[in-house]
Amino acid sequence: MAKKVPVVNILKPGNGNQKANRKAAVEYITSNIFEVESMDVDSGKITTNDGVSYQVLAYAETAGAFVSTPKVENSKNSIYASGLPVLMFRQLKNDKRSILYEVNPPKIYVKPNSSTAEWSDISRVATRKWICTSDEIRLIERVGRKS
Repeated sequence: MAKKVPVVNILKPGNGNQKANRKAAVEYITSNIFEVESMDVDSGKITTNDGVSYQVLAYAETAGAFVSTPKVENSKNSIYASGLPVLMFRQLKNDKRSILYEVNPPKIYVKPNSSTAEWSDISRVATRKWICTSDEIRLIERVGRKS
């Protein structure tokens, strides 16, 4: 696998940075977490060497994760649209860590009439979670959880 890249501040907070942030997350994940057979940086789709495909999403210092347009379950901008498991790359605010969650989107609890999920709910249903710092990447597997 390629040399590990420091994770501190690879995403830019604020509106208008979604494409650049997704690209940075895809590049980080494919350089440090998974060996990939294919990737599409623009769409955020990757396929690992063992044939598993994911949709990569990036969140820069957000209080919650945008998952869909309220009352529109499968909009083109939702995490459900691709039908793939997702890798949610979250850069923490005022912290030198990022967290990568592997999640099956239908398992995420979203409050009625909301477009965001709370990070605690995402963490609860994640099948795997990586804690990423500039020094190490630590995998936390959730035994018995399947995406």
